[in-house]
Amino acid sequence: WTLPAALDFASRLDAPFRIEYIEEPLRDMTAAEEFFLTSGIPYALDESLARPQAFAAFLDATQLVPRRGLAAVVVKLSLTGGIARTAELVRRVSADAECLPAVVLSSAYECGVNLIWASIVARALCGTGGYASGSLSRESVRHGLGTFDLLVEDVCEPAFADDFVDDESGGIKVGRCEEVVMGEGTEVLASRLERWPWRNVI
Repeated sequence: WTLPAALDFASRLDAPFRIEYIEEPLRDMTAAEEFFLTSGIPYALDESLARPQAFAAFLDATQLVPRRGLAAVVVKLSLTGGIARTAELVRRVSADAECLPAVVLSSAYECGVNLIWASIVARALCGTGGYASGSLSRESVRHGLGTFDLLVEDVCEPAFADDFVDDESGGIKVGRCEEVVMGEGTEVLASRLERWPWRNVI
């Protein structure tokens, strides 16, 4: 949205709604603070940090000085530079959780192998205190790793949705992810991938 369009949308929301944040509400996110100050609705950074260079610049340039209204930083491991950069962000956020944004791990429609690792990292983030104590508590943050539902097929066999997702709650069985990585190990992951047809055409 443009800033006027975003503010018009915000003005149409009824009072009972409690919006934790809107991801990237503006085409030009340099006006995000103005959107928050006028609407009272917090925002999250996502696509604007999707490139490793942009993510690194966010870490370096801001020195994590709080931006008014910034409630969350949505991190896609495969787009922002991986686990190390994400861990650095969480480390800095943990140092001053009173005023810094939550870290929300998200997925860019990765295959099951990537989601196994992302799920483990998400659990690690939950245990490090990488969440703001303002509108988003550690208990209220939900990571965005449910994109497996949108995949027609998976490189894993059985598919991630069949082996790592709880049928009742729909949540990811992170313990099962850890078993495969730590217990069953890379041989199991390799055997899962060997059954996938693309290995024969690359």
